[in-house]
Amino acid sequence: MSRYLVYWLFVWLIISLILVIFGQASALPGVALAALISLVVMFNILYQQWSGKVFQLKSETQSNTDEDGYTTTREVQYAHIKLDNGKTKKIVNQGWKVGDKLEKNRGQASIILAG
Repeated sequence: MSRYLVYWLFVWLIISLILVIFGQASALPGVALAALISLVVMFNILYQQWSGKVFQLKSETQSNTDEDGYTTTREVQYAHIKLDNGKTKKIVNQGWKVGDKLEKNRGQASIILAG
């Protein structure tokens, strides 16, 4: 977990340094707020711990329109996971199959395929 904290600190220090070099020091409070929000999100992700089984794969069509009116459409496949505590979780599929057992361990950012 400390490795992620070091990466986080390094990235935000580089961003702050770039702002100071280019004379945009007035933006530092906004950068500090963004850094704080990203730290909370990062700790939330790292703190989560769960395991479950993929029970359904489902594709959804997502459309995005830019400011010029150009629309892009793509198919996204989601894995629906039945957690050991009875709840369900919907995550973008990373190559899993129905019946795969998944684990997300505390302190790790990635989901692993268990046994």
